[in-house]
Amino acid sequence: MNNATQPDLSLVQKVSLELLKLVDSICRENEIKYSLIRGALIGIKYHNGFLPSVPTLSVAMPYLDFQQFKKKFIESFGSSEHYSLLDADNCEQFEVLFVRLIKKSRISLPDDRKQDEKYYAYFLDIYPVYYAGNTKAEYAKAEKIMRKYLKTLKSVKYAPETFRIKNALFRLKNAYYYKKKQPDDYLKLTEHVTKQTQPSKYVLIHSYSKVRGSVKLLETYTNVVQYNFNGVDTFIPANMETWFNGFYSKRMLYDLHTIPPNQASLSGPEILRRVQLVELEMLVELDRICRKHNIKYSLFAGTLLGAVRHKGFVPWDDDVDVVMLYDDYLKFIEIAKEELDSDKYFIRTQETDKDMNLTFTQIKRNGTVFGRPGRDIYDTHKGVFIDIMPLFNGSRYGVLHKLQLSLSRHYRVATWAHMGAISERNPLLRFYYKTIAKPSNKVNYRKFINYATMFKRECGRISHLCFGKRSPKNKAYGMKNIFDSLVEIEFEGYKLLAFENNTDVLNYMYSPEYMKFPILAFRYAKHLPGYIDLGQLYEFEN
Repeated sequence: MNNATQPDLSLVQKVSLELLKLVDSICRENEIKYSLIRGALIGIKYHNGFLPSVPTLSVAMPYLDFQQFKKKFIESFGSSEHYSLLDADNCEQFEVLFVRLIKKSRISLPDDRKQDEKYYAYFLDIYPVYYAGNTKAEYAKAEKIMRKYLKTLKSVKYAPETFRIKNALFRLKNAYYYKKKQPDDYLKLTEHVTKQTQPSKYVLIHSYSKVRGSVKLLETYTNVVQYNFNGVDTFIPANMETWFNGFYSKRMLYDLHTIPPNQASLSGPEILRRVQLVELEMLVELDRICRKHNIKYSLFAGTLLGAVRHKGFVPWDDDVDVVMLYDDYLKFIEIAKEELDSDKYFIRTQETDKDMNLTFTQIKRNGTVFGRPGRDIYDTHKGVFIDIMPLFNGSRYGVLHKLQLSLSRHYRVATWAHMGAISERNPLLRFYYKTIAKPSNKVNYRKFINYATMFKRECGRISHLCFGKRSPKNKAYGMKNIFDSLVEIEFEGYKLLAFENNTDVLNYMYSPEYMKFPILAFRYAKHLPGYIDLGQLYEFEN
């Protein structure tokens, strides 16, 4: 089978092909069986090459072949500065049944953060398929045990007050597996899948869901045919379509081959780091102004988590969050209009942008573009930003606290709804957004402020109303005196301000397990938009 080479490949796609060539050369030289799997097979079927929304590649190898590949790779590249294999031995909480072949990018972090560089690397995933017996009964037992361990490893402790009826069943399942979780689960899982050392009819492959048909047959991974994938001679299963029909649900298949490409994911990890450095520049400028004018602020949300856990950005985080008391917030906006270099920075508020969709303020970097598809029609500044959110006076009474939160949340959503009325894919939600957006974003924002500031008298409580569905009462960042005890905390080599009781804050936001990493599949930038242009800011040298 062959296909025509896709033109104009992105950087990530090009490096993915480079890594595929490396795998292919080792395998051919040593007669190791392998095949492309996952998104690449869907891309071949529907796009004659890469799946537009998935620029990375995955391959599978029978377990004995995988062991041989790993040995040969270490012999050839064990001391390489450019290529390496990530697994549980050298990557934090790498609790999966595959390894990641990475190529180092040009990003360099300080010595005490070198462990985070791996998350800014290009990668290709290599899935061993483990032997699971010669009968359906043997396979069923082995698969059941594998999935039990994978589900316990995936289970998490949820942050408080996050229960919602719509996800009750999912939460109950998570709670069930979390209760069974043990520190040695990953060790037991690896022992389980590797205990059969001889080839068998049935095999196991890392998947949190049940697989079907040819996916669980060793023959699928040995009966392969040559295929020219974007100019690289490689191998795919002879029964390619039955593989992805057995691995993915119909809904997942549809979503995967219809999701439009994202420029950020196609550009590679260096664009994320460049965005972070632009944001850092604005954050340092905010810190300068606040210190000069005695304005209290704190790092917040993922930015605070990054400071505590990584001494900088969470490697897969792509935004900056800062909070202030409402009076300081208003003061900052007025001073920043005068203090900020207007050639470089822009203060985005409801007053500056006709189509402003937020209930808080942003500092934007002029000369940059950071936009989602379909939003170029709006009259608003489109640059890279950091978020500055106010905390409002709250109430000591629980009923009033919840009333303020509920009313403010409605009008916060309504302020944003004129954009959701166009971009939302779900037709029911799109209709809802159109309905609540009719009064206009400006009218809805004024109503938001009316309810957010409904408590004029201070009572020592404050409310967070600018995103999310929760606002703590009488704890964490729900008490005004939290701003009485700010401390300096290291962030990307700078000393910035944060709540002294950041443990309580992070416990509330992320659960007491906030120092743990999410599963590997969730370690990616979730908010990078479709269009990014940073000009020449923070370009990496070749």
